[in-house]
Amino acid sequence: MIIGISKLNGKLEGFRAIGTNTRTNKFCVKMNSAKKETICKFCYSHATLERGIYKDLEPFLQSNSEVLGNTILKEYVFRQGSTVTQKLNDAYFRFQQHGELINMTHFINLMNIALDNPKTTFACWTKRKDILNKYKKENEIPKNVIMVYSNPDINKILDAPPEGFDKVFNNVWKNHAVEKQNCTGQKCMDCLRCYDKEKENVIVEAVK
Repeated sequence: MIIGISKLNGKLEGFRAIGTNTRTNKFCVKMNSAKKETICKFCYSHATLERGIYKDLEPFLQSNSEVLGNTILKEYVFRQGSTVTQKLNDAYFRFQQHGELINMTHFINLMNIALDNPKTTFACWTKRKDILNKYKKENEIPKNVIMVYSNPDINKILDAPPEGFDKVFNNVWKNHAVEKQNCTGQKCMDCLRCYDKEKENVIVEAVK
């Protein structure tokens, strides 16, 4: 099976990632359309895909959704463009720059990727406490995975990660808790707060 890899740009320049389709993820659709104002209402991924800004992006992400969400993989390769590899050589890697965990199968596949690539540090963003907690009843999170809780509530800063998570990523309005904002536009590769367990475990960013 082929897992598509994305080369990131902007503040995420220097990283690669595995993402999935936000628009076919039931959790994402529910959160994006909910009446309650959460960060999901401002989802860049959902808006980008809905507008069709990048023609080939959604089919690419949908392929990953189907590959990762339907079957626990025994064999797989990674593809970025025309390059196909069996292993990752990245120092740091991101899970879910697009989309959210689909189900337990998806999460198991991501954790197995981490186990298969022990020299790479993986950061996994999710709001799905239910999936993480269920996984942890029978499994340990690989040591090279940093679990980042993506706090859905705007202006409700969690001062510590929920149980089972290494870090928490909060969003606030630009003029709220300015003194606590520590994700302020710098390149992630120069910061690495989210990718180093020894660094701060509470991250705060202004909604864009």
